[in-house]
Formats: sequence, C-alpha cells, structure tokens
Amino acid sequence: MGAGKGKTRRSKTALSTGLVAVFDESRWAEFAENSELRNVGIYEYYLGARPAEITHVDHERIATELFKDAVAIGSLVLPEGYDPEDFEFVMDPSYQFPISVGLKGKPETQTSLKFNPFYWLEKSSTASFATVNKAIELIYEALAGMFSSLKP
Repeated sequence: MGAGKGKTRRSKTALSTGLVAVFDESRWAEFAENSELRNVGIYEYYLGARPAEITHVDHERIATELFKDAVAIGSLVLPEGYDPEDFEFVMDPSYQFPISVGLKGKPETQTSLKFNPFYWLEKSSTASFATVNKAIELIYEALAGMFSSLKP
C-alpha cells in the first residue's frame, strides 16, 4: 500500500468529552490484502457492479460500507456506546469536499471528510489503494473532530 506498507500507524484521540476514537492503519492494510477485496473494485464489492455513472447516493453508500468494514475489522474503533448504525454520510455537491459524516438525526454534527470521493474513489479503486486507506483515515479524523465538539 505505498510508502507506508509494513508500518503500523495508530492514532488515538482522547477528547474533551471523554470519548475516545482509535484508528489502526495496519488492520485495514491486512484486511485489504487478505480479503476478496484485494482484486475486486470497491464499487463492485459494495454496489454489486460498477455503475456507468456514479451518483451521490453511490458515494454515500460506499463511504458507509467502508466505515462499517473498518469498524468491523478494528481499523476504526468507536467510543463506547456508539456503533456504525449511529452515523450517516451525506453528499453536498455545493462544497469542495462534498461528503460529510455525522450522527443520524443530528445534522449539526455533520463534519467534512476533507476529500472528494469523485476524485479519491476512482472506478478502478480496490481496498488496497492508498486513497481508500486515506479515506478511512479521514473518516476517523472527521469523527474525532465531531466528537471533540460534542457537549459532555
């Protein structure tokens, strides 16, 4: 997976709210190399086929599924009391970074992921692409920022 292959990078954010989020890059790298995702594009894997036109809904679904897989394998560890179903990804094409994540039913928690999936998640991307791993890291960073802004 590029320059960081073989190196473990873990981030742990202790937040003022007492909520702790953890990101372990090596878990995703291992998953990407040892799963069926290794040679299958993320669009085929998560959508069932590579669409001719990729929509905002497609990107929301892919981000959601990447997030769920990252949590399931331990690459992203959510604070106690939260699970992936508590979050939603929303596309807003009026922004440079049009995708955000937040708590369902709480639009004020939506936090930008700081990437544009139309550029980062190419049709040929597989789980082992560096941009996919970076997308997961940016999901973590957005969640860390969101949790830090929550009232204790």
